[in-house]
Amino acid sequence: MTPALQEIRILHRWEAIQQETDDKEEAKRTGKRCQPIVFENENTPKQLLARSRYLLLKSADKWTKDQKIRANILFKQYPDIKKAYSQRIL
Repeated sequence: MTPALQEIRILHRWEAIQQETDDKEEAKRTGKRCQPIVFENENTPKQLLARSRYLLLKSADKWTKDQKIRANILFKQYPDIKKAYSQRIL
């Protein structure tokens, strides 16, 4: 994985962590239940970004079925990661 691609993924992960924290604090303040975003593979944004690290190291033709699903969700949610992944040099 190129350092730039890793930096983009980490930046989005920190943003996801902050958003989750903000949502929990808002729920606590308003007395409402915190309902995190959950994608069709049952990952939250924070989980998706953490679990995508190794698939971004591999060529797309070597992804497992689960990694293909995760990559599709990841690239849909974060087009800049898709762009950086497609421009990397293996």
